[in-house]
Amino acid sequence: MGVYKKAVITRAGNALVARALAGDVEIRFSHARTSSCEYPDGTDFEELTELQDIQQTVSPSDAEIVNGTVVSIVSLFRNENVLKPYMIQNIGLYAMDGDREILFSVSQAVTADQMPPYNGVAPSSFLYNIQLTVSNASSITVTVDPAGTASVQEILELKEKQKELEKSINATNQAVNKLSIPRNVTLLASKWSTSYPYEQTVSVEGVTAADRVRVIGVVHQNGNNETQDRAIDKAAGQLMYNENGVKDGALTFRAKKKPAVDFTVVVIGTGG
Repeated sequence: MGVYKKAVITRAGNALVARALAGDVEIRFSHARTSSCEYPDGTDFEELTELQDIQQTVSPSDAEIVNGTVVSIVSLFRNENVLKPYMIQNIGLYAMDGDREILFSVSQAVTADQMPPYNGVAPSSFLYNIQLTVSNASSITVTVDPAGTASVQEILELKEKQKELEKSINATNQAVNKLSIPRNVTLLASKWSTSYPYEQTVSVEGVTAADRVRVIGVVHQNGNNETQDRAIDKAAGQLMYNENGVKDGALTFRAKKKPAVDFTVVVIGTGG
C-alpha cells in the first residue's frame, strides 16, 4: 500500500470553504483525479489550480463530516481502462464553485501506489479515503456528484479487502524484517551427516521456504589464536551452495568435506 501526505487544500479550495462557512454555498465534490507528476520538493500545492499528468478521473463515492472538524471523501479508482502502468503520485479532489470546477485539494505520495494495466481477467482497484481538516466543518454541507459513484456495498467490500491486504502485507513485512537482520548461525562439527554431501540443518526463526538466504561472513571470536582462526576459515571454506537449503523455520547447509571444528556464519536474506 502507498503512503500519502496529509491533503493540502488549495487557495481556491479555502475560498470555497469560507463561503460554505458563511452559508452561501454547499461544497459539492465533483471529481477525483490521479496524477503521475513527481512535483519537486518545495512545491506550494496551495497555489496549484490544476494537476499535471492526469491519468484517471472518477466521481467521488462518498463524503461526510467526521468529528466536526474533518471532511472525509472516498474515491475508488479501477484499472479496467488502464492500458499501461503508472505511479499514483498525487490525488486531486475537485469541487464545483458555481458553474466552475476548481482543484480543491492535493494529496502527494510519500510512497506511491502503482496502478497496473488491466490484464483482461482480474481487475484491480485502489480505494482512497482522503481526509481534510476544516475548522467548524460541522457548519458546512458537503455532497458528491452521484454520477458514476460506487455503491455502498462496493465500498464496504473494498474496505474489508483493504484491511485483509494490509494484514497480509504487515505479516509479510514482519517476516522479511526479521530475516533481513543479519543472523549468526552456529554449525557444530558433531552434527554433520556421515556421507557426502555432508549436511546439517539448523533452526532459524522467521525464515520461510520463499526466502533467498546467503552467507555474508564468518565469525572469529575475540581471543582466538591464529591456529583457531585458520581452522575456522578452512571449515567454512568447505560450504557449498544448496539450492534446496531454505525451508520454513530452518536452513540446511551443505559441505564438500566434513568440517572438523565448530564455526559460526552470518546469514542474511530477503523475501522470495
